[in-house]
Amino acid sequence: MIRIGQRVSVAKVQKILGKPKFPGRVGVVIRRNSIAKDDQGGLWYVLLDATSRAKARDESFWGDMLDIAEVV
Repeated sequence: MIRIGQRVSVAKVQKILGKPKFPGRVGVVIRRNSIAKDDQGGLWYVLLDATSRAKARDESFWGDMLDIAEVV
């Protein structure tokens, strides 16, 4: 179950039309869209961590596109 403040990773294989959206990126869940339906795990806003090639950014993802990140 996804919760606000939890670290998640974006799935590399996604069931969406077109190419995958930010596959493999890791970030923190910042909020949930309360209007979206729950049939795909809800709509979540994730603050993606910065990488060497991309800056930090917040993006929306369906819950079934997110995996709980391993804490090392």
